[in-house]
Amino acid sequence: MCKENKNLTRYTLENSTFEGWRMSLCRNKVVLTVYFPDRDYGGPEACRAAAAALRDTILERMQNEPGGSVLREYRRKFKKERARASKRRQKKAKEVARKRARERRAAARAAREAEKDTELRVAE
Repeated sequence: MCKENKNLTRYTLENSTFEGWRMSLCRNKVVLTVYFPDRDYGGPEACRAAAAALRDTILERMQNEPGGSVLREYRRKFKKERARASKRRQKKAKEVARKRARERRAAARAAREAEKDTELRVAE
C-alpha cells in the first residue's frame, strides 16, 4: 500500500453504491470512520485530498495527546453531524405521515357524506 494512501480506501460503483473515499483510524479499541463522497468534494482527487488532510490532522494531534481521546472527540463531532441529518429525515417523514393522515380523513369524510346522500335519496 502506498504510504500517502495509508488508512484511506477508495470505493467505486463497482464495489458499492457509494463512490468516494473512506478514512478509517483505530487506536486503543476506538475506531473512527469517515466517508468522503465525490459529489460533495467535486471529484475523486479533491475528495482524497480532504480525507488525507483529516487523517494527517488527527494523526498529528494523536502524537501530542492520548490516542483514544482524540478519536473519541472526532467521533462525537461526526456523530452530531449525522444526527442532524437524521433529524431532518425524521421531520420530513412526520410531515409526510401528517399529510397522508389528512388525506385519509378527507377521503373518509367524503365517503360518509356520499353515504348520507344515498340514504337520503333512498328515503325519498
